[in-house]
Amino acid sequence: MINFTGVNATAGNILACNIRTADGSILTVAKIITQTETNANESIDYTVLPSDASRINKAVLWSIESCGISVNKPIYTHLNTWSQFSSVDDDGYRALDCWLGFSGRYFNNTEICNYEGDVAFAVSMAKGVKVEGNCHDNIDNDGNGQVDCNDRYCQGISYECATHTPITGG
Repeated sequence: MINFTGVNATAGNILACNIRTADGSILTVAKIITQTETNANESIDYTVLPSDASRINKAVLWSIESCGISVNKPIYTHLNTWSQFSSVDDDGYRALDCWLGFSGRYFNNTEICNYEGDVAFAVSMAKGVKVEGNCHDNIDNDGNGQVDCNDRYCQGISYECATHTPITGG
């Protein structure tokens, strides 16, 4: 059993540890946090299984490599080439559809987009305009005088600087 104290987590987060076994392989043990917790005590149990026999050597201890809480959040990815409004599959059109509330158009969105943070971002990227690309480093990366969450481009669905409304239906 691996014990933790002072755990702060939201329901759905995953508490996990990577354990290096005697044969050098990594075994991940985890549990899903079922309710929001503040300063709580948690533990992860693991029972050695018959299939672990090759990982056991009485002369070599297993060790905990790392533990942490992971958050199940989407990762928005895109190629470095952005398109504007030449066809309905271009980034600008998709971002605009997202802003208008059509689901599954822009990064398979499930939230209504922000006009400046998503539509203007897509259009600016397509035009090659420098935009804020890191909204949590306390640096004005695009040189427009606005830092991180104050930058209009940090208001899009892929950032946590703005509250977004879920799209219903669709």
